Amino acid sequence: RYPLGATLCEALVATNGGIVISSNLGLGINIPALPEATVVLAFTSQVVSDWQTANERLKELYADYPEQIIITSPSSYAYRKGHQSLYLILIEDETN
Repeated sequence: RYPLGATLCEALVATNGGIVISSNLGLGINIPALPEATVVLAFTSQVVSDWQTANERLKELYADYPEQIIITSPSSYAYRKGHQSLYLILIEDETN
């Protein structure tokens, strides 16, 4: 297991700070456990209001719904054993 990893995400859930990662991101059918420190790259266009909207987004993006989904949030991530760090890099890709 590596101490540092990076991934993209499917959606960012505004209501609880959740980060949605799925097996359709090229991570394989079984998503491995996130490393001790994980960097997530996301875009402002991926911000959604709630889990229901994130779920609808997944249904629109993929003909085959992801077999596995991880939803991280600050509260659930803190419960993992060991030193865990989650870093989000948010890239603006929309202008209003």
